[in-house]
Amino acid sequence: MNATPSRTETPRDATPPAPQAGTPKDSPEGSSVQMSELSSTMREGAASPAEFDTEKVERMRQAVLDGTYRVNAEAIADKMLANAQDLLGQIGTGR
Repeated sequence: MNATPSRTETPRDATPPAPQAGTPKDSPEGSSVQMSELSSTMREGAASPAEFDTEKVERMRQAVLDGTYRVNAEAIADKMLANAQDLLGQIGTGR
């Protein structure tokens, strides 16, 4: 008699269980996270309230409501390319 050992197979389309929320019970109380200099700089820049122009936002909001807001795709593309070049330059220099 040839008995094949039985084994449990996971269906191919099965997804792993979602991670549990919260801190694992075996993590130390004094855990810390270190951010790179670039991510720290980006975080500080994002938190700067001086760059927020409420009047400009209101003008844009009104233009959208009026149907007169126009997107300048060329200016957006230029800024995206400049930002990418700057980011790549920072990565290349190790900043």
